[in-house]
Amino acid sequence: MAYIRVKTLRKIKEKRAKTFKLKANKSASKRYSITGSGIVMSTQSGKRHNMSQKSKRQLLSQTGKTHVISKGLAKRIKKRYNIF
Repeated sequence: MAYIRVKTLRKIKEKRAKTFKLKANKSASKRYSITGSGIVMSTQSGKRHNMSQKSKRQLLSQTGKTHVISKGLAKRIKKRYNIF
């Protein structure tokens, strides 16, 4: 009787373990975005402060998520997003 009870408890634990979902890392999701084809994009640096000293052309070229990340770093970022 005890053997059956332990066996059913193991099955219940296995079912519970399968139901948990992995959460994506919030800091990574705020810094990077992944395109439909899987390319990792990030914003260009240099637009947080001292913008009055920079030229208009320099500021306009840094808008949007334009910077493509290298393959090695992109692999680590995708792990943070839980995309394997």
